Amino acid sequence: MNLLSASLGLLLSVSLGLNCSAQVFTNADFEDFTDCPEFLGEVGKAEGWITVITNADYYNCGFTAEVFPSPTEASSGTGYMGMGTYGNLNGSAESIGQVLSEPLVVGTTYSFTVDVKDVTGGSFGQDCTGLCIYGFVGQPTEGLAFIHTQDLEGAVELACSDQVSSSEWTTVPLSFTADQAYDFIVLTPGVSPQCYHYFFIDNIQQEDLVNVQETSAELKINTSLRRGDQLIISAWTPNFNIGWYDLSGRLIRQGTLNKVPAELTSGVYFVQVSESGVPVHSQRVLIVD
Repeated sequence: MNLLSASLGLLLSVSLGLNCSAQVFTNADFEDFTDCPEFLGEVGKAEGWITVITNADYYNCGFTAEVFPSPTEASSGTGYMGMGTYGNLNGSAESIGQVLSEPLVVGTTYSFTVDVKDVTGGSFGQDCTGLCIYGFVGQPTEGLAFIHTQDLEGAVELACSDQVSSSEWTTVPLSFTADQAYDFIVLTPGVSPQCYHYFFIDNIQQEDLVNVQETSAELKINTSLRRGDQLIISAWTPNFNIGWYDLSGRLIRQGTLNKVPAELTSGVYFVQVSESGVPVHSQRVLIVD
């Protein structure tokens, strides 16, 4: 098999992946566990989940905690999580995370709904923040304390919900477009200094993936190129900014030049076209010698 045919096969396989509905999270309903939780802080008993900032709590098998009062248990099934803020000056908060089976695809919009509910009282009964998602390329340090996820190296805030304030299960939306190939995702209360707020989460549901290339039918990109070839073959405007990424999501080159950069070697790349800072098209392309 020659380089061209091998590369075309790779291009086909990765391009098909753009429109798949692969689930980002595993055990998104917190139902699967290695052992029933018996104490607070046992996030690791929920399969696939780890503690990032200590110490969120896993609830299942009827386990509850009087210090975090609530009249109901899970919104779906029997497993759910609880997490809170520290109440200190820098807005520290507990967080949980997951290593993704596949990195997020740059330029793809990910939309989720999550069930949330507030405690009904107690020392952590203040209402001051919502649920946030952070992305990382590479796994962050685990088990730190007295810090917020946003202060970890490489942390990127992807989305935050409105403030959680109801003690009944409520569904909140979270949506973002991946600007990097994140392979580790963290869930945490948002930053809220000097506030003690604890809430529960359950039933993370993912909607169908949407890639930005679906919104730009008129713009056409040449998908098999040689160095110096024109990239966009129709609907080009001088306002376009073109980002060239390798398959790990690393940005290699960015600019307004509508040609394949001379320094790129043969292989498969990801191209994202933006206008006024907004992605309008994304596609994988093949560069051949």
